[in-house]
Amino acid sequence: MSPEILRGAPYDTLVDIWSLGVTVIEMIDREPPNFNVSPLIAMKKTRDGQVPKPVKSVSKSLADFIECMLEVDPEKRSTAEELLEHSFLNQTFL
Repeated sequence: MSPEILRGAPYDTLVDIWSLGVTVIEMIDREPPNFNVSPLIAMKKTRDGQVPKPVKSVSKSLADFIECMLEVDPEKRSTAEELLEHSFLNQTFL
């Protein structure tokens, strides 16, 4: 859950962007962030602004992509349109 939802703010599409960032971390680490703590502690960490990060090492480009999605302030969080222009999605993997 995004920090703003945990603070009681209304839902908007930026909540989905946060969820996508968490899902990317789960894909990297093969378990959700804060998997080793109780759900209430994990929600408190998120509510209080502790941003999850992958445990495993990732490229600078992927780390930046994740940071764009997991910006605590929803006003600063990247939109879907901005993420589609991110260098991580626009690099060639050959």
